[in-house]
Amino acid sequence: PATLQLFNDAAKTIFFNRIKNAEEGNIQYYKISKDGNTVQQIVDALYQLQLQSVIVEGGAQLLQSFINEGMWDEVRIIENVKLKIENGLAAPELKQAVKTGEMQLMTDRIEFYEPVR
Repeated sequence: PATLQLFNDAAKTIFFNRIKNAEEGNIQYYKISKDGNTVQQIVDALYQLQLQSVIVEGGAQLLQSFINEGMWDEVRIIENVKLKIENGLAAPELKQAVKTGEMQLMTDRIEFYEPVR
């Protein structure tokens, strides 16, 4: 919905979508094809937009896609150790990764991982 804070025009925001290419104030819509490799299309667009750093927040499938393509430099896993959910979605799998650190922040455990190169 247009009432979401994402659309408040306070900061430049890029939406990757399958509908349109457009700029509306600080909002930029970047259309990607459903026929090609989604991750590669997003990475190519980020390069064209001259963005050197990006945070990918998404569902398990989107995150797993970036992991599978090797398009990541760091993963931070944040787990609320007091919250237990019996039946949820499985977290993405990190196979070629090394844990580089861990910290506790209130009820959250934050683990840091980098790819094995």
